[in-house]
Amino acid sequence: MKTMRVIVFALLSSIPGTLLAVLIYWLIGEPEVWDQTQYLTCYGPIFGFIALGAWYGIKVNRDEELEA
Repeated sequence: MKTMRVIVFALLSSIPGTLLAVLIYWLIGEPEVWDQTQYLTCYGPIFGFIALGAWYGIKVNRDEELEA
């Protein structure tokens, strides 16, 4: 169950990461020629948010024991 929680948190957190990456791409002026630093500004937020979501999924402990 913990693995599924980590995967779900990581996938759901990629959505705001993608929106932030598109905003940064728009703010730097939508360049036609790519530079090495632009890979970091476009892919960094996406993978950063995925890593934070996975970390949070690991950190959160929602395994509750049910007593009969």
